[in-house]
Amino acid sequence: MQDHGRVWRGLLEADRLSRYYGLIAERFRDKYRYAMWSIAVVSFALTALGFGSAMRAFDGNIKLAIVWGSVFTAFLVGAVALWVSYADYSRKAGLAASISHQCEELTHEWEDLWYDLYAEDAPARTRDLARRMTRIAATARYEGGFVDDALNAECTGDAYSYWLGALSTYTPEGSYPHVTEVNSDEE
Repeated sequence: MQDHGRVWRGLLEADRLSRYYGLIAERFRDKYRYAMWSIAVVSFALTALGFGSAMRAFDGNIKLAIVWGSVFTAFLVGAVALWVSYADYSRKAGLAASISHQCEELTHEWEDLWYDLYAEDAPARTRDLARRMTRIAATARYEGGFVDDALNAECTGDAYSYWLGALSTYTPEGSYPHVTEVNSDEE
């Protein structure tokens, strides 16, 4: 017989990680999008403002104004682009999304195992799922290092609430012992 507690904990952990890294991926995608928009807006604004003010400052020396306006704009756009490449939001978003997807697949496998606890291969499946979970968690810690304790607590609560409701009426034998029929005559 398979240990219900181990499967339950594996199911919750996989779902928690899937939710957590899905939200982390969203955050990094948003940061990347904001950074790209920043580059575009800053480029346009500085080009327009820099060119206009340079024109006034040099009293009609257009060639010099264009050169200095271009240098100034290029410097600021380069600084923002360097920051974006250093922050590497697109890679972090992709990694977090990949981890979320892998954990979502594991969640479904843990759920299948929950419904099939008495199968002969259940102990081997449990060990395999636990090994895969450990590998994914190690990758997340090593590659990402994404830590948000408040988000983690929220995802833990959401996963627990969801699975407590989803699995509360199921027993391995397929019966629902705590559900009783209501006789309409006794109401």
